[in-house]
Amino acid sequence: MAINPRDLINIVPASPPRVYMRLCELIHDPSTTADDLARVIAIDPALTGRLLKLVNSSFYGLSVPIDTVSRAITVVGTQQLAHLVLVTEAVSAFSGLTTTLMDMDRFWRHSVYVGVVARILAQQVRADNPEMYFTAGLLHDIGSLMIYHGVPDLAQEALYRSRKSNLPLQVAEQQVMGFDHAAVGGELMRAWHLPTPLECAVEYHHAADSKYATREFRAVGIVHLADVLSSISGATRASETGTGLVSQPYPGAWAMAGLSMDAALNAIVESADIQFAEALGFLDFTR
Repeated sequence: MAINPRDLINIVPASPPRVYMRLCELIHDPSTTADDLARVIAIDPALTGRLLKLVNSSFYGLSVPIDTVSRAITVVGTQQLAHLVLVTEAVSAFSGLTTTLMDMDRFWRHSVYVGVVARILAQQVRADNPEMYFTAGLLHDIGSLMIYHGVPDLAQEALYRSRKSNLPLQVAEQQVMGFDHAAVGGELMRAWHLPTPLECAVEYHHAADSKYATREFRAVGIVHLADVLSSISGATRASETGTGLVSQPYPGAWAMAGLSMDAALNAIVESADIQFAEALGFLDFTR
């Protein structure tokens, strides 16, 4: 069966993040006010509720309660809030997809943990908009869901080959389909017109050494390291998610991310598990 990543984007029913897209349009308009942005978000009451729950959680660490979206925008900032909206919309778009090929709870737990670790690493290097890194980490394996849902027979063959031959899943996918879940995820990021750092981090999280990864080397390096580190420590393990064997980090990824190994591991140990529990509290994967 000949298929490519773009075919899967058309097969799998995943709604684009329309509120996020509209927010981005308004953010680039200098006449836009916080009230204008709040009105766009308020169109979706469920999104509004989840967003306020998020910004009031200890995950975000604000000292003053936030009771309106306008206030959240003022305190958090427009770019960071837009990424939080993207996270909630993406979760809603994919939480309804099911598959018998893997444990969905474990899949999402691993995804959230990678997002949390990516956010922590981004804060370590004082990167702009750490919520973008959380989004990238959360969505890094989203291409796997597209494959499992769109071509389950091929997905099953790749999983079987990975386990039988002791291969990383992305290698088995390449052998079976000619592409892997990271390529599908990158294609989805482009189809949704998401920022280039998100696209690159998702598409190259298994290929940080690719020449194309250098377009957004910090985002790629951080998400790559977050994925590897999350797979060998903390509240989730790659062996529990069905996403394949644990890989060693690309040696150059530390420099790409602007991190040292000791500083990164210390930061993760101190706060990752706590933030992970918080994130699971405000992200509902059963809707």
